[in-house]
Amino acid sequence: MDEKFGCELVTKKGKVFKFDDVNCLLRFMRSGAVAPKDTKETLVVNFEKKGELLAVSTASFIYADYILTPMGSRVAAFSAKEAAVKFNNNRDGKIYTWEEIKKIVP
Repeated sequence: MDEKFGCELVTKKGKVFKFDDVNCLLRFMRSGAVAPKDTKETLVVNFEKKGELLAVSTASFIYADYILTPMGSRVAAFSAKEAAVKFNNNRDGKIYTWEEIKKIVP
């Protein structure tokens, strides 16, 4: 596992599901293994700070070919849009919200 990437889904009963990459989390969510109503929170690792988790609803995401993730999603999460813009400086990545990332990552 790469410490700059990762995700967690926490159920209302406190069970934690951990993933290496955003696409793994999204596949799990789409599978229906945990109903949305039973999900307490969904978190991603902050690319800027090892070990820091961010709520997906507040994170900004870069989707780019130059981001090499463990399972090939090519998505990195940042604490704020400004941080994502700064990191993406003069590169071809695009910045998205969680709702947008859910639609484009297979």
